[in-house]
Amino acid sequence: MLGTSSAGSETLKNLVLPAVGRFTIVDDAKVVARDFGNDFLVTRAHLGKNKAECLAEMLCEMNPDVKGDHMDISVQEFIKSHAAEMCKKVSLIIACDVNQT
Repeated sequence: MLGTSSAGSETLKNLVLPAVGRFTIVDDAKVVARDFGNDFLVTRAHLGKNKAECLAEMLCEMNPDVKGDHMDISVQEFIKSHAAEMCKKVSLIIACDVNQT
């Protein structure tokens, strides 16, 4: 998943529960207070932490048969430096709140 959003979290949750296999979340965003009302997977304990890491941790708790990972890198930097190799390895890319600047 590229970027972190409440819609992305919900989508990924719906893939994790029936055991999607493995996932990676890419984003360098930190959990902020407004996330508490928008994203059911983050808690106040996550405030200021990397959101991709927090989401991956919470999703893996939902289904221990799924392997989850995260990359603490901006989506734009990831696209510039890793997208070509990653596209060869994945079946699905979920892009949410991806800024085109």
